Amino acid sequence: MNPSPYPADPTTAPQAGPAADAPTRLPGLEQLPEPWRAPVARALQQVADPELGESIVSLGLVHRLHLGPEGLCVHLLATSATCPMGDLLVDDTADALVLALGRGAPALAPELPVQVEIDWDVQWSPERMSPALRTRLGWPAP
Repeated sequence: MNPSPYPADPTTAPQAGPAADAPTRLPGLEQLPEPWRAPVARALQQVADPELGESIVSLGLVHRLHLGPEGLCVHLLATSATCPMGDLLVDDTADALVLALGRGAPALAPELPVQVEIDWDVQWSPERMSPALRTRLGWPAP
């Protein structure tokens, strides 16, 4: 049994920066078409929480991804119930995904709608952070 909340599987995104030593799970990434997975993972990894300046992936703010008739949907978590930067976080995430999927050689999905929302019904906790980020920020191991 793996005690880490971040099991090794094909839905992991490579880290960038100080937390590069541990993969972080992106639930639903495996359901996206194969050519989209790496660009989506990279785009999400590059979005920084506006208050903490850390990747939303490393912080564990990406709750789930899914592709449906309405387009690519990303459900994020807020670090607090009164998150004052929620709208900015949503906008930054949507912009990064539109850029990743709509531009490139060739464009992967230039017309794909992207919907990003915060799931206020699920509570974020520090246990969602990548192990490397938890250590760097001084949080004890789960």
